[in-house]
Amino acid sequence: MLAAEIDLEPLVQSVTDAATELTGAGFGAFFYNVTDDSGEAYLLYTLSGASRETFAEFPNPRNTAVFAPTFSGEGIVRSGDIRKDPRYGRNAPNKGPPLGHLPVVSYLAVPVVVPGGEVIGGIFLGHPEPDRFTEQHEAIAAGIAKQAAVAFEKARLYEASRKAEAELRRREEQLRLATEAGEIGLWDFDLVTGDLFW
Repeated sequence: MLAAEIDLEPLVQSVTDAATELTGAGFGAFFYNVTDDSGEAYLLYTLSGASRETFAEFPNPRNTAVFAPTFSGEGIVRSGDIRKDPRYGRNAPNKGPPLGHLPVVSYLAVPVVVPGGEVIGGIFLGHPEPDRFTEQHEAIAAGIAKQAAVAFEKARLYEASRKAEAELRRREEQLRLATEAGEIGLWDFDLVTGDLFW
């Protein structure tokens, strides 16, 4: 399914849905970096098992102590009760999740790293009950992350080729218009005979 998708948004949603379903998570999210037309980088996300409205009031995640291993690509974080993790709740202004946040107790986060080594984001899974994620769930999420990385790279290459094709068509049209308007001409000089063709 992931290999067949070339549009980034449905691809990210498919990754999030698959990871959430196959690990038995109560909810899942995918956070990833993209760059807009002005060159600004920002985080977008998809959700599974919860509505976007649930997160509408919250900012995108910061690179807190709990999130850092995922966003930096250091490795997978799996916790039976994330509230007991020494990295949890150490970042101001909150001493834990923001008020109204989904009740995450079991936590599983897997970085998504494309073949060139760039960390493009992470799959974040949660459950309101403790000890819900096993080693098998971790292996499943890691497998999905690897498949997602290849699919993302393919989607990015496809998007880049579409942009390059559009730019080539735009330049060809400019050349055609300039030629028709007499602003530009084509010539060829034969070095042997000295003939100049316009």
